[in-house]
Amino acid sequence: MCVCAGVFHFNFWCFGVWQEVVVDDRLPTYKSDGVRRLMFCSNRERRDEFWAALLEKAYAKSVSCLYLVSDCC
Repeated sequence: MCVCAGVFHFNFWCFGVWQEVVVDDRLPTYKSDGVRRLMFCSNRERRDEFWAALLEKAYAKSVSCLYLVSDCC
């Protein structure tokens, strides 16, 4: 049995350094025909698969953090 805390850790190789990114399990959804679906990255055949959407969220967070840091310099 898997017990999840709702927090996921991803590591990205960025400019020669491993960067750890932590995201929660809240993903944007929309309602279509009375069914909730993931808004962005999703598997059409397996609707209960969320790893791709979580990876997409972590990558977006890492890129936005790099953008904010580089913008301040």
